Amino acid sequence: MAKRQGVDPGRYSGAPAQKRHGQVIIYTTAWCPACKHAKAYLAQRKVAFIERDVEKSRDHLTEMLQKSGGAAGVPVIDVRGTILRGFNPRAIEQAFAQ
Repeated sequence: MAKRQGVDPGRYSGAPAQKRHGQVIIYTTAWCPACKHAKAYLAQRKVAFIERDVEKSRDHLTEMLQKSGGAAGVPVIDVRGTILRGFNPRAIEQAFAQ
């Protein structure tokens, strides 16, 4: 089951920042330091995101592999269809700007 983090989704629904950022999905594992940094970065900027742990769900792993062109490293971040591999704050901001 996907876990929503970052902000309270009930309060966040329809907020201007949500409209600006759109849907963000982050594929992670529990042990990944870069995943923790990416989630903290998004939460600090009040970006709602859906977390999908690829070790807990084969479906999430398959989805991540399809989106990332077969790259198995985490995190993989999907910003409204723009796929980012690894944690790169500049790339995240560029994806939001598109």
